[in-house]
Amino acid sequence: MSNDGGPNLSFSEDAKRRLRPYFQTADASLALRVEVYRQNCGVSYLLTLDATLGSEDVDRVIDGIPVRALRADWMDLSGATVEYVQELSGEGFRLVHPSKPSCC
Repeated sequence: MSNDGGPNLSFSEDAKRRLRPYFQTADASLALRVEVYRQNCGVSYLLTLDATLGSEDVDRVIDGIPVRALRADWMDLSGATVEYVQELSGEGFRLVHPSKPSCC
């Protein structure tokens, strides 16, 4: 996994605090996978924990968190922030990208 290059993807302080324990105790191959889905109405994202590195994947460490995405999606993540949210409907991680419209 490399620390150089890649998008300007960031993590909120709460997201970093909640994600880091997964990677401190887990298998070294584990990473946060970011999947990008382009649709007519915009873009949606899926965040998962993944231990599989595919031939089309890019791996980087950002703020101490291993991140994995398809090479074709990597630069689309620039400017995005991974946040941890707590809402009435539940809690979890989400990717917020101010310059990419989200799906309807």
